[in-house]
Formats: sequence, C-alpha cells, structure tokens
Amino acid sequence: MSDINSLFSSQSPAVEQVLSEIEATRRASLFPCFAWATVVSVASCLFTFLFTGIDTISVITVVAIICPVVFWCFISYYRDKLSAIYKADVLPNLVKAIGLDMGSEQGFQYETNCDVPVSNFRDCCLFPVHSDDFTEGEDLITGKIDKTDFKFCEASYQYDTEDSDGDKTQHTVFEGLYFDADFNKYFQGVTLLCTVPLGWVPKNFSKVELENADFCKQFTVYSTDQVEARYILSTALQERLVNMVKTLKNASGEKKFSISFFNSRMLLLVSSGTNHFEASLFKQLKIERVRQDFQLIYTMADVINELNLNTRIWTKQ
Repeated sequence: MSDINSLFSSQSPAVEQVLSEIEATRRASLFPCFAWATVVSVASCLFTFLFTGIDTISVITVVAIICPVVFWCFISYYRDKLSAIYKADVLPNLVKAIGLDMGSEQGFQYETNCDVPVSNFRDCCLFPVHSDDFTEGEDLITGKIDKTDFKFCEASYQYDTEDSDGDKTQHTVFEGLYFDADFNKYFQGVTLLCTVPLGWVPKNFSKVELENADFCKQFTVYSTDQVEARYILSTALQERLVNMVKTLKNASGEKKFSISFFNSRMLLLVSSGTNHFEASLFKQLKIERVRQDFQLIYTMADVINELNLNTRIWTKQ
C-alpha cells in the first residue's frame, strides 16, 4: 500500500478542480436561496395579515414560525445540491483509489444511498430490540480485500412509540458509522466489546475477564460463551483492537465504539453526531475537509488489515 498522504496527493489535482466548481455553485446559490426564502416568507405573512383577519400579535407569531421554516427548507435544498456534486464527482473516485491501493482488483464502490438490514441491529445484541424499529443509511462503501468483504456507511437505528392519543414519537438508539466485515474464524455465539459499558446486560450474556491490561482499560467484554470469547479474542487480536481504536479516534474524533462478533462476522459501530461527507452552503468546502473524509474512509477500510482479518483460521476461507 502507498503512504496515505502520497495517495491523497495523487488525487488532489482532480479534487481541487471539482472543489472550485462546487465553490462557484455555492456562491451562486446564496442570493437565490435568500431571495426565494424572503419572497415566500413575505407572501405568507401578507396572506395571513390580509385574508385571515387575525390580530397583529397573531400575525407576528405566524411570521416567527413561518420564516425560519421557509429559510431552513431553501437552505437544505441548496446544500443538498452542493453535496450531490461532491458525492457524484469526488467521493467515488477517492473510494476507488483507496480500494485499488489496498489490493482490491476493481477498487471499492461508493453509493449515495444505503439499505442497512434492521436484522443486523437486532441480532448484534448491542441494543434492546424494540417493535416498530427501522434503520436509515447513506454513503455506502463496499469492497473486498483479499478474502474479506466489508460494508461501511453512515447509519442510524431507530424505533417509534405511540401514546394513547395516537401521537408517534421517534427514538434514536444509534447514530454514527457502521462497519460490517467477514471475520476470519467460525463461531456460534455472540461476543460484545464496548468502550462504554452497556447500561444493560442481554439475556444469556456474562462479563468476560481477560489478561491484557491495556485491552481491559479500553473495552468491557460480554459473551454468551466464555470459551468462545477467548477463542475469538486472541492475545494478538486484543493488541490489534487497542491500536485500531486509537487510530479510529484520531481519524473520526469519536470516542464511543462498540463491536459485536456474531454470525461469524464483525460489526463495528462508532457513535457520532457528525454527518460526514456533506457540503455546506455557508462554508467553503476546502481540500483539508476532503482530506479528513479521505482519512476516515481509508482508516475504516484499513480495519481489515489492522486486525489481520485475511489470515484465515483452519477451514475459514
């Protein structure tokens, strides 16, 4: 593999060209965004004042409600236009370049939309299972390094509740980075690793005590099978997991990591309130921001190498 800085530098000229186009579009969008938002807001207020017959205080209240909503809608519309350019003309090329550099024959693939199986969140045992639960995802990156396939995206896991009046409330259980990869050992149970201890212990799970002091400072471990947990978490893997978390913290700026080993796969979740891979209407998208996105994608994909997942154990191919 190439040095990450050298790899990004090789992509920079093409990226800079697209960024200049995005910046021109951003500046050209500022005036129509505010103009249309102002026109719609004023028209709504005049209609309310002239045709509803409500008093001045009520008109002011309506204005205070309508104007921010209208402005937000137009800002979102133009911001999404800028993000669409970034996601169509920059991210696919960067993702492919990372894949080729890591030895993937076709490079990695990028898609704006993502279908995250809700069953993965139910089966991983990291969260209580709720009725009326669902997932959302975007910015999907898929690929295969040697024998190991993976899927990486931004995802959320949510559920709805309904009160006696029929009003629904949406609850977010998880929001952040989602990384799903084939693991290099077969196993039957479920083993969980959390940098923040779970507030609940799933049924049939017990806490696992391991000998690596650095690992135990970093993770709390739960498993349905104590013997199998030690089989999965070899001494070498414990050391690699400690190093991986340090690297991911630097790349993502996040601190809460959860890992579930289930169905002979590894699911890594990084809790995050940041919406990555987006452009802004009020801030120029600079090469340094793109470098951060590149670093994050590279680091997440490199988890396969970091954890040595291509070294297959016994019959696992």
